[in-house]
Amino acid sequence: MLIKASAAGLGVALVPRCIIDPKLNSRQIAIAFNAPYTCGLGYPPHLSGAPKGVASDRCLASLDPGHGGAAGGQLASACRNCAQGMNRLQGWHRIDLMNRCNEKYRSPDGDATPTLRRQCRNYPGDMIMQTSTIRQVQRRTILRTAASIALGAPMLVLAQTRKLRVGHLFAVDHPVHKGLVVTAASMQRRTAGRMSMEIFPNAQLGNARELLSQVMEGTLDMTTEGAGALSQLHRPLSIFEAAFVPRSFDHLTRMIASAHGQAQLLELTRSRGLVSNLDVWYYGVRHFTTGKAPLRTAADAKGLKLRVPEIAIFLDMVRSIGATPTPMALAEVYLALQTGVVDGQENPLATIGNQKFFEVQKHLNLTGHVIVPYLPTLSARTWNDLAVADKQSLLEAIKEGGEENNRLTLALEGSLVEQFRKSGMQVTEPDVGSFRSAMQSIYPRYGSIWGAGVYAQMQSIRSS
Repeated sequence: MLIKASAAGLGVALVPRCIIDPKLNSRQIAIAFNAPYTCGLGYPPHLSGAPKGVASDRCLASLDPGHGGAAGGQLASACRNCAQGMNRLQGWHRIDLMNRCNEKYRSPDGDATPTLRRQCRNYPGDMIMQTSTIRQVQRRTILRTAASIALGAPMLVLAQTRKLRVGHLFAVDHPVHKGLVVTAASMQRRTAGRMSMEIFPNAQLGNARELLSQVMEGTLDMTTEGAGALSQLHRPLSIFEAAFVPRSFDHLTRMIASAHGQAQLLELTRSRGLVSNLDVWYYGVRHFTTGKAPLRTAADAKGLKLRVPEIAIFLDMVRSIGATPTPMALAEVYLALQTGVVDGQENPLATIGNQKFFEVQKHLNLTGHVIVPYLPTLSARTWNDLAVADKQSLLEAIKEGGEENNRLTLALEGSLVEQFRKSGMQVTEPDVGSFRSAMQSIYPRYGSIWGAGVYAQMQSIRSS
């Protein structure tokens, strides 16, 4: 199937240089390197989840190699919801493989077009476009498009409309979810309805690790996650969720806003394709809960099996007080506590309430050992695909959602302890100093991870 875009006044037909054989996975589309507006002809509706009709409302005016190759930002992004999508080895691969396509570009006779033969090199049956060639194509595209406009050629005007898919771990009454709802409404309002969000709560799309993996791949646009979980992907970030390092949430936000903090988040973007420097949300202060006995000092934790997220610094933190860390997904914790698989867990008050842990734990121990920053995290593919104005709208919407999340979290922290008491929990105010002394013992081994002098640098940051 050959798709042509007529250029009135020029007397020629702009033929896409790369044509995917329609017999391959039934994908009957032409990828227009030299006529980007032809991608508005779209993907056929029989592709499950694929955009229909004017599919490329996400198309840019040019082909940006920074978006993953010649078609990055246009096709790879637009097809991220396609069951036969272009984001893995079925088609356009991840950004680090620059434009590798498992389905050969073919002309109707089944061979690569002469242009492609000159521009591409074979790679086990595939075609790989070189970066320099992509840039050449980009320049040609801009010039040809400008010429078409100047000569009055009809252009398919594409509205930059899109729906961002957002997944997270919490129930719909959790502050994080409510903050995302405000973010979605704000973004839709700021863009006059062109941009919207579809939010998947309650770990519908997977656990924390799976959500981050989907965002890295570009199959999910956005999630929210703590610095600790992100440190599994870039270990220096662990200082921002280390026990007793930040003195307050204000101090924590200043740590992250510092030159060192921003450099680490930019490295996360560079190495993992995650944009996490959009805002800092307050997730709360973590406390331990236990089933059989309170924790009056750190020594009382010795021998207990305590659930923690599967994050290296959390495992070390629990070992430092003599307990056995038991990592598991948040969705599995309630049953593990109920059945005695673990003796306790640690989380902020809002999460203890939202997950109903007070129903299966007898003791709330106000250790306040970790202040958690929650970072809205966007796929770099999605971020790079947005127009500058839409990026600004999204940033402002995320900040608005963060204000709502923070307000609700602080309000809950002021009321939940008393609610837990009324539910039957015994509230203990332990010797926090004993926990601080034990947990700070792990700092020396993290010095090489955080960087020489970084801990002292973070402690020197003043806060209100």
